[in-house]
Amino acid sequence: EIECPVILPFELHNLVKICQGNIILASGEFNAGKSTFALNVLVNNKNRIKIRYMSSEMKVGEIKQRMRLFGIPKDHWWPDANCQYVELRNNLTALIVPDGLNIIDYLEFPDGDYTRAGEYLRQIHDKLTTGVAVVCNQQKEGVRLPRSGDLVLEKPRLAVTFRKTATDTDEVMGVAEIIKAKNVTIGKMDGKKLKYEICDNGSRFRTITNWGFWR
Repeated sequence: EIECPVILPFELHNLVKICQGNIILASGEFNAGKSTFALNVLVNNKNRIKIRYMSSEMKVGEIKQRMRLFGIPKDHWWPDANCQYVELRNNLTALIVPDGLNIIDYLEFPDGDYTRAGEYLRQIHDKLTTGVAVVCNQQKEGVRLPRSGDLVLEKPRLAVTFRKTATDTDEVMGVAEIIKAKNVTIGKMDGKKLKYEICDNGSRFRTITNWGFWR
């Protein structure tokens, strides 16, 4: 397997080898950081690799507005020949760039049939050649696994979940957990957790505790 130089939040790319054709799954409760994760993948890899950012929730104008919160020059996040922002409808597989970084925020099921998640991910996997897909997925509050359960974990080589924790302030804090990790660089990763805070109007993560095994 040939490694793909994708940079992920929380130094995940240093814990797990991301290879060509891989799918990375980021499942999260409502407002727990899925879009923040997706936007940080975009920012970290812009001008490094061909990117297509697909959003089912945010319009292109809102994506640009969120990107301004990073405080980086306009020419960094502005769309160009190697970075496109598109609206995700019922055209997911047609939009996949086989040799690029595909960021999907998020995978929707208009008919409510979450059992189709595994099928969708297989279609994405079959479309990829040298590229990578980062797929965000909804997760029911208080549940450890994504809505689709084990069905959605077959194809991803890395799967991370995001769950909110109660706070006394308006700040969003949560716990990220590595549910599945293949091609790890050192030791066991499945089950490791990290505490984070979402700051700068939802644009950035602040790590509170690093990856480790704890309850």
